[in-house]
Amino acid sequence: MDNDLYSNDEKNRYVKSFLEKNLLKYGNIHYVYSVMNKSRMNSMSILSNFPDKLVDDYLDGGKQNIDPVILSALNRVTSFYWDENLKISSRWEIRSIFSPVKPYNITSGYAFVLHDHQNNLGILSLYIDNLLKKETLDLILNHKDDLQCLLLSTHEMLLDVYHNHKITKIVFTPRENEILYWCTTGKTHKEIAELLHISLGTVKFHTANIVRKMGVRNIRHAVSLATELKIVSPPAGKKIC
Repeated sequence: MDNDLYSNDEKNRYVKSFLEKNLLKYGNIHYVYSVMNKSRMNSMSILSNFPDKLVDDYLDGGKQNIDPVILSALNRVTSFYWDENLKISSRWEIRSIFSPVKPYNITSGYAFVLHDHQNNLGILSLYIDNLLKKETLDLILNHKDDLQCLLLSTHEMLLDVYHNHKITKIVFTPRENEILYWCTTGKTHKEIAELLHISLGTVKFHTANIVRKMGVRNIRHAVSLATELKIVSPPAGKKIC
């Protein structure tokens, strides 16, 4: 198995933390976020709240090559419902691929799909407990747009953190650190400007520098990443509660 695709544990923990925080509103749901290179299908990374052994067995066995959900997603751009009767090429059923999750009372789920500019297939698959099938499926269908956006945001974040190889060596100026700290507390740019007695334009100038230094796309991602990696400190005389 090719294990080189997005295999940094620290960066994956950050992305996984972001994803799980945003899935909390959907209850105690099992998920798999997978990224696979479409030219090298053995090159795959998985983030999930299933046990590590289940994920490792799947990857070690190269199951993505016969997984009907993966193979269906390769030819789709829209989300879709799946169950153990899903077929490969409309003919072949491989129900054994779903056997490892049956102890969790799962035989179906819903998959969200994206294809990125690096020739990767990204999938966010949400697994449906048979005892809560109607409620869970209704919840997913009522939030399809939000969940598709969550996949896009998560995947964008994954690409961002892997693009920036020196994220833990960033040096902020005192003012950048101060502004980033207040951003992590949830304050808006306008509130920070009033708090520090500087102009709104100055705040935006420094946040743009923070985003550039961290190699991310916006201040929201910068705040999440800085918090996860613990690279922001409170201003002098300010204690973190």
